[in-house]
Amino acid sequence: IEHAEVPTYDQISRIAKLDIYVAVQPSFLYYWDIEKFYLRRLGKERTLRLHPYKRMIQAGIHLSGGSDSPVTPIDPLIGIYSAVNHPIKGSSISILEALKLYTIEAAAFSFDEGRKGSISEGKVADLIILSDDILKLKKEDIRKLSVEVTIRKGEIVVNKLKL
Repeated sequence: IEHAEVPTYDQISRIAKLDIYVAVQPSFLYYWDIEKFYLRRLGKERTLRLHPYKRMIQAGIHLSGGSDSPVTPIDPLIGIYSAVNHPIKGSSISILEALKLYTIEAAAFSFDEGRKGSISEGKVADLIILSDDILKLKKEDIRKLSVEVTIRKGEIVVNKLKL
């Protein structure tokens, strides 16, 4: 399912029971003002159900993070930041869970988990090196991260560190 933005609790249970994967766009939370965009259009009840990542993960639903480009820029770090700093109480997920949205879960979503999504022998070596350890940061500081090195198919294609 693409864009399961305001599912009911019953729909979350049904999605989990049917083992349906859900593509989510956390960066919507970053770029679109909750009050101006969502409350005005959806009302309070539906807005409080907006992007319920924690509830969906707890129900056992596989989520894959994306940007819905060109609707919002392709920037997984903003997506991770947004999922971790969710504006609706009880909907935030951990940094590790958010990181998985854009790696392991994204690969599983495209049936490529045997080829990519994690760092292990025999997999495509597409990865980045960040300016800091994302798992040790305060969740508010994720936006301050920058990509220092980009490796594609095992070759360095961007190198700010001059490795």
